[in-house]
Parts: sequence; structure tokens; C-alpha cells
Amino acid sequence: MACAYFCDSCDESIPLTRARLRCLTCRDYDSCADCHHRYEVWRRGQMVASGGGPAPTVERREEPSTAMPRNLNAATVPASGTTMPQPPSGTTSMPQPPVVSEAYWGMLITPARTPSGIFSRLIAAVFAHFATESPDVLQPSEFCALMAAAGYSADFPPLQISTNEAAPPADLHTLDAWLVNWYRSFAVPLDHRMATREFSPPPPVQPHNGRIRMRDQLAHAMMYPPAPVVPNGLPLLSQRGLEQYFMSQAMEGPSNLSARINSIPRALPPLTDQETGRPFEAGAIPRQCFPLVPDPEVTHRRMVMQQQAAAMLAQQQAQAIAYEKRLMYEDHLLNEAGAQARRNCTGGWVTDAYGNRTYKQGYL
Repeated sequence: MACAYFCDSCDESIPLTRARLRCLTCRDYDSCADCHHRYEVWRRGQMVASGGGPAPTVERREEPSTAMPRNLNAATVPASGTTMPQPPSGTTSMPQPPVVSEAYWGMLITPARTPSGIFSRLIAAVFAHFATESPDVLQPSEFCALMAAAGYSADFPPLQISTNEAAPPADLHTLDAWLVNWYRSFAVPLDHRMATREFSPPPPVQPHNGRIRMRDQLAHAMMYPPAPVVPNGLPLLSQRGLEQYFMSQAMEGPSNLSARINSIPRALPPLTDQETGRPFEAGAIPRQCFPLVPDPEVTHRRMVMQQQAAAMLAQQQAQAIAYEKRLMYEDHLLNEAGAQARRNCTGGWVTDAYGNRTYKQGYL
């Protein structure tokens, strides 16, 4: 393909049908579209990291190029002051990525740190899809199914229990206890209420030749032991609690939330927007709709909580070590007192600190 210019960044040739960008500051500096895109990504990243605003725009000026390109093939170089050939009609200068509607979603988090209207409706639609047993709360199994749709696997421990249909009651109580502690571990505990887990009764004992033998009752009791009951041990997450969870993720890890929230629609049938009555727009939600960086205040609050938890844990460990030492010292005193009492009762030869041996008469 004929080319007239070279990119001063990657030294690759710029075909006549591709875009060429000229720097208005550096003289005779040409850049291809790919290198310019990478530079813009880096520049915007520096702006976000430094907290600066958008860079001022410069009005584009068309100037005739007087520089001699590095391609020495004069047959392919247009004369100075002439316009570059345009690509044929119906073609584009560079491949464009699939268009995603950023205007449809907008910013999912408002400046007041609350979910936007469409984000709240999306969370409500996700909640309604998984809340099959009760429309107001998510059972632990339903919440674990939501986490599985979000892409969690081994890094979310309850999934190992919830995916086991034959999990014993003791494991289910362990799952409940884990979720309760997890709901309450957030800076703002997730909204939930407690209930009591109920288990279905075991199947009846099958008679043998018209009668139920004692051995059958014993085998049935060993096969189906009574399920332990934990009053108020079942956590039920509300829709507000699910919204709090997504908001916490948006404030602490927006990149992670972007990946998780885009995994959920791929694992579900189309979700319907209750306000419009139409399905939500298909395709991934653009990353620009989420916060660019974690919220500094929330990150600082989480760091302070972790430091306080670490200090409390260190204090508890120090108290446990001191308690163990005190018990060992008390046991040592008891052992010494018992040994001295035995020596006083039986008597015998005693060696003092200077190596002198003396005989003492015992009481017995």
C-alpha cells in the first residue's frame, strides 16, 4: 500500500488511507492513530492520578507541510501544499470499536454517593430475579447464586457449601454464620434481618414385612440424625442491603465492580426496566459510567477499620499469651508446693544451693 509519512513514535509507515495526526507544538512530528490513542490513555490516566481537570483544547489548524517525509519514493509523496487523498466513500480511516451507549447508563454513582436512578432499577431487577422464595429478602442460597453469576468462585467460601445439594445441616449453619459476620463486616453493615432455618422432616421409616423393626428404627436414626436448630441464625438480605453492597464496591473498588456487574447480565435472561417496561440495553456497561478511582474517604475509613481490627486482634493475642503464662506460673507454684509437702512428709537427704547435703527427719 502506498505511504507518504512515517509515525515518529513507532516508526511505522502511515498509509494514505489512515489518519495522520500532527503535533501543533513539535515541528514536523507526525503520529499514527494507534500511537495517539495510547498517548491519550496515558495522559488521561495522569490527569486522574494527579487530580487535575481536563486539559485545554487547542483549535485545530490546517497548515501545508513543508517537511520532507522519510519515504524517499517521490512518486507516492504529494507535492507541498496539496491536500492528502481521502479514503474511498463508505470506508473509515481506522477500525472503530463497537459503539456502547454511555449516554443510556450515565454515571451510575451520583456526587452524593448514592446510586443513580437507572442503577437502582438495575439492582432491583437483579434482586427480583434471584428472590424466588420471598420477594422481600434474599435467602443465603439465593445470594450465593447471585455471587456465582457475578463471577465469584473459590474466593467466595459460601459457594462451596451452597452448591452442594446434599450439604448436611451443620454445614448450612456454618454458611449462615459466615454470611452474618460478612454482612456485618462492612463499614456500613448491610441491611438484613434474622430468621430461623427450618429443615424438612426426614422420610418415614419403611416397614419390613408389615412391621417396623427396632433395627430399622436404629438405622433410620443413624441415617437421618435430628437437625440442629439455631434460633435467629438465618440471615436474610434485603434489597436495600444489596444496594449497600454494590455501593460499597463502587466506592472501594470500581474496577472490580465494573467487571462483576457486567458478568451478571451475561448469566441471566434479559432484565426488564420497571420504569420503561423494556429490557435494559444489551452489552457491557461502559467503564466510564463507574467512578474512575476508589473514593479516598471510604478507602481511608476502611483502612482505619482494618488497623483497629488488627490492633484489637494483637491485644487479644497478647492477653491470651499473658493468661497462658499466668496459668503456667500458677501450675508451677502448685507443683512446687506439692513437691515441698512430699519432702516435708517423707524427709531424706537435701542438697542446698551451696552443695551441702543434710538429712532431715520427715513427719511420717
